[in-house]
Amino acid sequence: MARFSTPTHRLEMFMCIVISEMLMNSSRLLSETDPSRITSNPSACSVIPGLSTKQREMCIYHPDTMKFLIDGLRMAISECQQAFRDQVWNCTLTAPGIGTTPLKVASKESAFVYAIASAGVSHSLAKACAKGLIEDCGCGPIPSSLSNKFVWSGCSDNVRYGNSFGRRFIDMNDKVHSDARALMNLHNNRVGRRLLAAQMAKECKCHGVSGSCVTKTCWRVVPKFDEFSQVLKHKYDIAQQVTVQPHDMSLMIREPVFDGKRTERYLKDRETNRRGRGAPWPNGCNARHGTHGAELHPPALSAVNNNVLWNNLSSRLQRGLAQSVFYDIQKEERLNFGNTGNRAQ
Repeated sequence: MARFSTPTHRLEMFMCIVISEMLMNSSRLLSETDPSRITSNPSACSVIPGLSTKQREMCIYHPDTMKFLIDGLRMAISECQQAFRDQVWNCTLTAPGIGTTPLKVASKESAFVYAIASAGVSHSLAKACAKGLIEDCGCGPIPSSLSNKFVWSGCSDNVRYGNSFGRRFIDMNDKVHSDARALMNLHNNRVGRRLLAAQMAKECKCHGVSGSCVTKTCWRVVPKFDEFSQVLKHKYDIAQQVTVQPHDMSLMIREPVFDGKRTERYLKDRETNRRGRGAPWPNGCNARHGTHGAELHPPALSAVNNNVLWNNLSSRLQRGLAQSVFYDIQKEERLNFGNTGNRAQ
């Protein structure tokens, strides 16, 4: 258990175990994370693996919310599998220590997983609130703007509550750290939540004789999660690698290396790291040729220094590192992600 003693290891352990039970059809883990058990019995929180003390307390005090939080994680990984179905790594997750997956390094894939998992939690909670399934929340706020074509009414999805609870629960472990990997994880979590909120749309219902639509009431809903996943996948496709500014731990884009020179620019909203698309790992794996159930095995990161991600990897792999930048949904500004230090996530 000492191997998973750090908060970030516990977060990965929690996500991997809760999610991997769906991927590997583990009856033991299914029983441990059965949402109905959590809803009916808060003491079941004690058997959910990988929770920190504070997360366990939140679970105990909000058992009905936890049911939908776990549903959101399952939904997120299901969509992740769909998005990467033709890739070498198809969103197969393993618990720490059972082999190396992109989640264990600051990769472009791990950034996508954190973002979509964070959004999945918010999405599930937002819908459950609107349906009256969570005691702590209700309908989401409706816009204050007026229109002569419709009236804001009905019950909007409560993405505000979903984002708030998800932020407190999912971000809890990384907030106690200030290294680059923690900053990246927090940023990717935030991007998933912000993108979900930005993708909310208006849904309306007509009122009148024989559907004449004399009046129309409207409310706001989160997008279908498969549609949201496609939007997030596009941001994954245009991601850029980043590094950190040592004096203040700010994240900045790491530009490709040309003639031994590297330029870096500050960015403002989203991080990831990654090898190039289709660029082979030293073991010959190629991302252009997907294999169901295959795992990537990137080189060990024990030699990574505190300022540059994968600084001491071979020049062959360095040439394969893709730019990884996600854009701020509101400002269209580029984001960064950078060095992991020696702390695996």
